[in-house]
Order: sequence, then structure tokens, then C-alpha cells
Amino acid sequence: MMVQENKMLQGPMIPAMGRFLVPVALGFILQQLYAMADAIILGNLVGKSALAAVGGSAFSLINVIYIFFGGFSSGGCIAISQAFGLGDSKRCKAGIETAMTLSVIMGAVITVLGIGFAPDLLKLLKTPDEILKMSEDYLGCYMLGMIPALVYNMGNAILRSMGESRKPLRYLVIGTAVNVGLDYILIAFFNAGVKGAAIASAASQTLSAFLVVRALAKDHKGLWFRFNLDDIRQIMRLGLPSGLQNAMYTVSGLFIQGAINTLGTDSVAAWSAFSKLDSFFWSISAGFNVTMLTFSAQNYGAGKLQRIRKGARLLLLLDLGVSSLFSLTFCLLRTSCIRLFSQDPEVIRIGSQVIVYISAFYCLFAFTEILSAAIRGTGNTLGPSIVTFLSVCVLRLLLIYGLAMQSPSNIRIALCYPISWLASSAAFIIFYKAKVRTLVPTPGTRTPLRSQQPLSPPRE
Repeated sequence: MMVQENKMLQGPMIPAMGRFLVPVALGFILQQLYAMADAIILGNLVGKSALAAVGGSAFSLINVIYIFFGGFSSGGCIAISQAFGLGDSKRCKAGIETAMTLSVIMGAVITVLGIGFAPDLLKLLKTPDEILKMSEDYLGCYMLGMIPALVYNMGNAILRSMGESRKPLRYLVIGTAVNVGLDYILIAFFNAGVKGAAIASAASQTLSAFLVVRALAKDHKGLWFRFNLDDIRQIMRLGLPSGLQNAMYTVSGLFIQGAINTLGTDSVAAWSAFSKLDSFFWSISAGFNVTMLTFSAQNYGAGKLQRIRKGARLLLLLDLGVSSLFSLTFCLLRTSCIRLFSQDPEVIRIGSQVIVYISAFYCLFAFTEILSAAIRGTGNTLGPSIVTFLSVCVLRLLLIYGLAMQSPSNIRIALCYPISWLASSAAFIIFYKAKVRTLVPTPGTRTPLRSQQPLSPPRE
């Protein structure tokens, strides 16, 4: 951990940030392969209705859970990382046990609610009648693996918070391989359809959760269920704001999914295929965000504000280059990309159209990704949350109902994305110039990181 921090604080910035970015982005990409394997196998072996069922409303609802919990788990990571840095093994273990117990409880609650309200939620999103039953089957089976899924995600985040990056990546590789293999076996040989895809995902998540728990138990001489109210309050205080901010993107996505559903199965299938391709770009983009956040936070804590500004410029240029490369690749290969998921001519036509109107504008979001992370790294988390809420939730909803829903079409819906990205990036450029570029550290002292609070002494 200290080696990585030293590299972030001194020396060439691009190599230091690159070494941090690559494994993080690779981990995000591997996570997307779970959903992509389902889509490719179902789309080719079962048909476009199955593709639409797993990639439409059901996927949107599952994504809300994962995006929220990804942010929420960061609360547990901060507390555990602080204890780990202090060398307090007792407090560290207590924090791990509490976080893992909380993930089990949350997984159980989500499982019950998900199974019980799946039909109503899918109907609320206007899921087409012809794929409603398959969507219900997929979502219901998938929810059976929600406890191990959240346990794995929490354990994965804990390992990374303590400086262990190889084990999480190794477990992702194993889980992805098992998921793809089971997908093909259950769908191709047992004709299990969408239920087979959900069972394969649940099984691979269970294996990944077992591997993570085993690693944590081995490192800390066993783990027990613990329900400490002080630790839970701390996890909630640190994790809920981050989780809610992450969820803003997916909540607005649910309304967009509702608009897409009104256009019929072909459009739902086309957008489902596009979303799987799109997720690869956002995995890389998320890696840039995490890298900038870590770089900004560490250098802000050391009082190296000029290094934050220079690092933000360099990473922004790199992000713009990568975003442009993704745009060019997806636009040039748009037809071939959609054909990976479906051979239906109408699905291919709509999917290719959506790629052009969204992927071509990826570079617009680079400013939001980098500058928002630079600002949050200085301890200012409220401002970025407000900007995200206004530009992503409020503006995008206004666009959906003012532009897309008046005369629904795939192009009108697609345009909601680049317009909101442009507004968001413009707001963050102004915010960044007003906040980060004018920061002045106290002479002779390190600038405190306001977003982190010291752990209270453990109770005996």
C-alpha cells in the first residue's frame, strides 16, 4: 500500500497512474463479461426475445443494485482501510466481520423484495408483453444469487482497500470462466433458456464469494458474524452518499428503459446488445475515475495541489484519447458488433443506429469523469453530487419526457445521453476552475482530507 502511495505522490505521474488504472479497469471489464456471456449465448441460441428479456428491464433493475452497492461498499472499505493503516488488527477484523455480515443481510432483503416485486417492477417499466414472462423468470432466478453476489463485491472491495489487487482479479477470472461455461452447457445442452443464464450467474457468484471469504478468513484467522452498531453506523455514514450518487445514473436509466420498452421487442433487443458493448467503455471510464480520485486524495492529503492539477490535465488527455478510440472503433464496426448478439436485420439496423448517436460522443463525458473525481478527492463530495443530480437525473428526465416521449424514437432517446453529458461536463469544468484551481494549502502543514474521519477507539 505504501509503495503505491509513494508512487502516486512523487515521480512521473503517467506510469504511476497507469499501473493503478490497468488492473482496476481490467477488473471492471471482467465483471461485464457475466452479462455479456448471457446476451451472446441467448441471442444466438434462443433468439432476440431472450436477448431482450435478459438485457432490457431485468438488466436495468439488477444494474441499479450493483451500482448502488458498489458505492455503498466503499464505506466499509474506508473504515477498514483506516484500521489497517493504523495497524489495529483487532479493529480491522471487527470491521471486516461487520461489513460482511451487513452484505449478507442486505442480500437477503434484496432477494425477498426482488422475487416478490419483480413482476410489478417489470410492468412499471412497460416491459413488452411478449418478453414479460421470460424477464420475470430471469430476474427471479437471478435474485437467488444476490447474497453471494453482494458478499463477493464487499469482500472484493475489502481486499483492494488493504492493498491486495491480484486476488480479486484472479477470482474474477475464475468466476467469469465458470459463468461462461455453465451458460453454454445449460442453454445449449439442457435448453434451460433465460433461467439457465440466471442459474449460471448465481453459481459463478457463489464460487467467487466462497473464494473471497476463504481468503479473508485465512488472512484474519477466521471470520464470525458480527453486528456492531457503531461499525454499521460508520459504514452507513461513509457508504450511503457514494452509493446514492452512483445510483443516480442507473435510476435515470430505468426511465430511459421504460421509453425504449414502448418501441417494441426489436428496439429492446437492439438496445440490450448495445448496452453490453457500451459497458466495456464504461468499465475503462470507471477505471479513469477511480484512478483520478485516488491520485487527487493522496496528493491533497500531502498538500501537493499543483500535482493534482497537472495530474488531472494529463489523465484528462489520456481519457480523451481512449474515449475517441472507442468511438472510432464502435462506429466503424457497428454492424459487426451488433451481429455478435443477433442476426435479426431489424435489430442490427436499430443497434447500429444507436451506436452512432451515442458512442460517437464518448469524449464529452471525459471531463465529467476526471474533473468530478479530482474535486471529490479534495474532500468536496457534496458539490459533485448536486451537479450529478441536476445534470444526470433532472436534465435527463426532462429530456426523456420533453424530447423522447412526445414522439418516441430510438434516435430521440439516444440523444438524451450526449446532451446530458455535454451539460454535465460544462458544469464540472466551471466547478473545477472555481474549486480545485484556487485551492491553497496552509503553509508548512499538510492539507487535511476532509472526507476521511479517524476511527474511534475499539470498545473492549
